[in-house]
Amino acid sequence: CPLDWRQQVLLDCINTIEYTEGSTNTGAAIRTAGLELRALSPSYRTRVIEVVTDGVSADTADTQLSASEQKAAGIIMLSIGVSTGANEKELKVIASEPKDDHWTIVGSFGALTTISALVSADCV
Repeated sequence: CPLDWRQQVLLDCINTIEYTEGSTNTGAAIRTAGLELRALSPSYRTRVIEVVTDGVSADTADTQLSASEQKAAGIIMLSIGVSTGANEKELKVIASEPKDDHWTIVGSFGALTTISALVSADCV
């Protein structure tokens, strides 16, 4: 999805993403998102990466390093686990401080609508 500040543009794009099974390369995804944000977003905007996962990353050390790099660059990291496949420890490693305000687990992808308060707090 293109970086865009209009909520409906992002929602429309997200709704077209096809779910595929396979490896979970969370570290690379976080790194790519961080590069895109730093390159394209104005410095006065709050920069947030929202990681949504239903599994454990294939390379936990790379995920931790990538999340740390983004936080050091001033990007707020939100981590959201979906269902029982998500790893609480990894979600907390990804999340910005205070941890309790920046991570959660929901029961299904359909339940993502219930966490708007978590996302809204950092995206205003």
